[in-house]
Formats: sequence, structure tokens, C-alpha cells
Amino acid sequence: MNIEGTIELISNSAEGFWTSGNIIAIVVALISILGSIFVAWRSEKNSREISKSNNEIQKKINDENIALQEKWNSETLQFQEKINKANIDANLIASARIEWIQKVRNLSAELLSLYFSMLNSKDTEKIQTAFNHSIEKTELLVLYFGHEDDKAKNEDLDILLNKESNIGKNELIVRFAISLSQKFNKYNVFIQDGGLSELQKSINKAQQEMYHNVEMVKVGEYYHEEAEEMMDMEEPYYQTGDILNVKRLEEKKKDRVNEITNLQNDLIFLRNIIRTYLKIEWNKAKSAK
Repeated sequence: MNIEGTIELISNSAEGFWTSGNIIAIVVALISILGSIFVAWRSEKNSREISKSNNEIQKKINDENIALQEKWNSETLQFQEKINKANIDANLIASARIEWIQKVRNLSAELLSLYFSMLNSKDTEKIQTAFNHSIEKTELLVLYFGHEDDKAKNEDLDILLNKESNIGKNELIVRFAISLSQKFNKYNVFIQDGGLSELQKSINKAQQEMYHNVEMVKVGEYYHEEAEEMMDMEEPYYQTGDILNVKRLEEKKKDRVNEITNLQNDLIFLRNIIRTYLKIEWNKAKSAK
């Protein structure tokens, strides 16, 4: 077959292929291919968008978790710091309280020792020296107890023996300490003036004056058998002023003796209230309150 015949054969074959049926089939196939491509593209796009959205959501969640964790860590750290500070403060308070307790205990013991030595000594110089030192100790005791905001609702000294709480005690202890110092000042003056011995001398002298000034007064008669005669019955008549003077001095001595006894009782009371107060403070120190 020559070239012209071949060209003619191809032309005839091409003319047969582009029939209406073949064209429709080709169009449908193209549409199907394009549709598949579009669906695949759309699916890929949706997948990327969903993946991007998920990533953003996950990132947001992670960021929020990190923020919450950092906040929780910060709050935990702050809370721990507060606890540590509270513990440090409590320990410092407890240490200061223990130191204060020791100082008050020693000071109270020294003050009681001075007071008891005054009552047990007859040496006026030693008594005066002990009283001078007691003034210093009393002033220190007043400073140690100082003022307080919570005052007792009543001023009954029995509250000082309350074993449950020290609220309202400070002011009462200060007043009692000052009052006790004033009583011992009065006692010291009494001792420097001679004390009970001089008072007893005054009583003896007043009694002698009373006996010296006595008058014998007839109160009746009686028959004396040996003398065989009636004799006068006489009784001593003491001057009213002399009697009152002796009685006054004896009452004064009795009052002084009672005052000394009361001073001894006051010292025991001071010892008990200090012991009670310090026991409560010691329990607070052990509990770090």
C-alpha cells in the first residue's frame, strides 16, 4: 500500500471514531475523572482544615494546661512559703516566750527570796538593803507583764489562779506586785523604827505607868479574925487614860503581827499566781501558739 492509501485509511478510521456516542462517552469519562479529582482535592482540603483545627484546639488545651500548671505551681509555692513563714514565726514566738518565761521565773524567785529574807531577819541594815533590791525587782516584774488589751471583767484576785487562761491577768498581777511592794515598804519603816521589840517596850512602859498611877478604892469591909477587927476591902482603880493607852499599844502590836502574817500569805499567793501563769505560757510555747 502506498502512502496515499495509508493516509486515506487513517482518515477513514478517525472519521469513524468521533461519532456522537464516542464523544458522549469521552465527556462522561472526563466529567467522572474531574469529579474524582475534585472530591479527592476537597477531601484533602477538609482533612487539612480538620487537622489544622484539631492542632489549634490541642495547642489551646496544652497552653491552658501549662497556664493552669504554672498557676497551681505558683499558688502552691506561695502557700508553702506562707506555711514556712508561719512556722518560722511560730518558732520565733515560742522561743521568745520560753526566754520570757525563764526571765520571769528567775526574777520572781529573786523577789520572793528578798521578801522572805526581810521577814526572817532582825538586822535592820540587811532588811533595808533587801528592800532596796526588791524595788528594782518589782519594777522589772511590772515591765515584764506590761499592759494588755484583754482586761479582766472583774478585779477578783482569784482569777489569777485560773489554770485555763491568762486573759485579764497581767494588769492584776502588776497591781498586786505594786501593792505588795508598798506593804513591804511600810514593814521596812516599822522595822527601822524598832519593830515589835520597840513596840513591846512601849507597851511595858505604858503598863508601868498604869500601875504607878493606880489608886486603891474601898469597895467594902470584912472582919479580920487575927486582928479581931473590921478592915477595908480595896481594889485597884486604874486611870482610864492609862488603860486606853495600853490597850491601844497592844492592838497596834496585834495589827503588826497580823500584817506580818498577811505578808507571808501574800508571798505564797504571789508564788502560786506566777507558777500558774508560767505553766499556761509554757504549754503555749510547747504548742508553738
